[in-house]
Amino acid sequence: MRRCEMIVVDWARAAIRDGAAHVDDHRARFASAADAKQAPLAAFQRSAREALGTEH
Repeated sequence: MRRCEMIVVDWARAAIRDGAAHVDDHRARFASAADAKQAPLAAFQRSAREALGTEH
């Protein structure tokens, strides 16, 4: 998750500095980080549901 946050921060800084979003400059990094966080996020959600007793 931290990688995704830092990519968004980099993108926002570039947008502020350059006055343009330059989305394509950050798209590949964001997609890679988003893919990498899917398994840990799913594991966290599963564990949280189990701990809270909300798993169906």
